[in-house]
Amino acid sequence: MSGSLAGLGAAIIGSGTVGGSFARFLRPASLRGVGFWVDASDDSAGRRWVTHEFPGRDDPWHEDLGLGVDAIGVEGLLIGDDVTRQADRLRRAARAAGPARLVHPWYGSIQVAVLGCDLSFDTGQGRVARFRLRLQRYGAQPAPALGGGLIARVLDAVDDVASTIADTLAELRGALALPDAAIATVLGIAGGLGTAIAGGLGAAGLATVLGSTAAGRAIAGLSGMQAGQVTPTAVAAQAGAAAAAIAALPPDAGASPNAPLLALLSLAEAPGLVAVPADRSTPQAALVADVAREIDVAVRAELAARAAAAALAAGWDSQDDAMADRDRLAAALDAAGEGAAVVGWDDAWRALAALRAASLAEIAARAAPLPRLRRLTLPAALPACLLAYDLDADAIGNVFVRGEQIAARNGARHPGFLAAGGPIDVLV
Repeated sequence: MSGSLAGLGAAIIGSGTVGGSFARFLRPASLRGVGFWVDASDDSAGRRWVTHEFPGRDDPWHEDLGLGVDAIGVEGLLIGDDVTRQADRLRRAARAAGPARLVHPWYGSIQVAVLGCDLSFDTGQGRVARFRLRLQRYGAQPAPALGGGLIARVLDAVDDVASTIADTLAELRGALALPDAAIATVLGIAGGLGTAIAGGLGAAGLATVLGSTAAGRAIAGLSGMQAGQVTPTAVAAQAGAAAAAIAALPPDAGASPNAPLLALLSLAEAPGLVAVPADRSTPQAALVADVAREIDVAVRAELAARAAAAALAAGWDSQDDAMADRDRLAAALDAAGEGAAVVGWDDAWRALAALRAASLAEIAARAAPLPRLRRLTLPAALPACLLAYDLDADAIGNVFVRGEQIAARNGARHPGFLAAGGPIDVLV
């Protein structure tokens, strides 16, 4: 670097477009050993905050997620008769994979991630190129690995949601005697939930668990509740027990992969899972509507939380499949949290937010090493093994196994014939 900068220094001090007193303020620097002159630099530091705003509350809650990434901007010059060659070297240094070493007159020698390099040339300054580097201090800490700590965070957060929901409902309704109209409504809700959960299991190919399994017994308990035992807390607890039993099923228990997770997500997303009366014309009608809404919020929170637990055992073939389920889980937890916020259950909202953060981190960590999904359109009908050979010519010994996997993923009737014209999904 020293020879290159010496040449640059001679170009600056000598006659030319850039010279005079201005040259005294330039300082030498380098990126991956490519020398340049620093004109100006800036950096920013702070913390990561998420602002949460609630219906009916004027004050927000600011959630502190820790230190933010230190961002650095460097404005510099490349000077000399070979300025285009220097610019090409800097461009290649910015594009190179991995962290880069920045040697800077003020920041010293630091490792950075190069986010971008903006170069500009001016016809009036033929021997000078200006540029701006957009950098961040490099973080060597790897993505969270799947391990006991992360799994424990998710399980603890699931338990926290369940206990917080139970405590909140008990505080609201534990000491109140429900009027007959409310008891009848809650009984109807319990029976409707039992039917809905059984239907959701059937749709996911899990009808076989409706017998003498824990899930089947919990669903039967919902459908068979009696007037003397029915309370909002009891209904939510029984629905939670059914959801927990579904989450404990093996991921291959149904006709499709990860059926327990998908069944719980479908139930959490289902519109009209609990019928909330619109009539609030009298105090008793308003009480009945409030009770129904509280059960709806509690059950959706239980279903979403148990879906997060089911995701711990789920297996995915590709990043795309994992990210699709992650997004559905995030949406279900968001909706459950929003419902809790609307009825003023702040502790439940916080528990759901913590579960969302832990679950998304766990799925992202597991998805990172998985292959990506690529969609192809075949120009003609082809054997699956021929497509596998085209994709993996360097692994010819695996083409028949790979071909069978491609055929199975795309529901082909025979591995020898992949249909033309339609989309074919392959892992790459």
